[in-house]
Amino acid sequence: REKKEETMMTEVNGERVVLKWCRTCNIYKPPRTAHCSMCGYCVEEFDHHCKVVGACVGKRNYRFFVLFLWETAVLAMWCFCWSCYAVFTNWKEKRYGRDPSLAVLSHAMLLFYSFVVGASLLSFGSYYCFLTCTDQTSKEVLTGRSSRSNPPPSNKLSTWWGKILGPIPPSLIRNKPSGVLLT
Repeated sequence: REKKEETMMTEVNGERVVLKWCRTCNIYKPPRTAHCSMCGYCVEEFDHHCKVVGACVGKRNYRFFVLFLWETAVLAMWCFCWSCYAVFTNWKEKRYGRDPSLAVLSHAMLLFYSFVVGASLLSFGSYYCFLTCTDQTSKEVLTGRSSRSNPPPSNKLSTWWGKILGPIPPSLIRNKPSGVLLT
């Protein structure tokens, strides 16, 4: 096996960039690509490794992550609204009876839980819509390092539209050969 150079200079969108060699994936990593140690793959426009969905969030599945956040937030808010309706109609019609403690407690817990989850997911969903519109990743924002030297996009709606509703780009990595299981 021949040894590859660790870096390579190339031109991307009229700008000279340095591509680093990934020893694990055996590719030169494009700009804004990071190797995920949990998945074992290089992920283009790497945002983070999400333990909830069990995968990396990056260029090819970003739309599904954002839509997952919004759908789950809407479901939690829907649950909150129906819980409010159930509490108020049951209270108004005096369906709780003489010892309402258990029923009221269960409704109150559901109200609280659905509100907290819904509000959290709405804030995350809004944050990720902002990141999509400004063409950034949470990793770039948190580390303060953006590999883009270009200014943020002027038409934020078209940036969002392209990332969320545009075509899914092809993978740059072929399937890895299956490894040997160690016992």
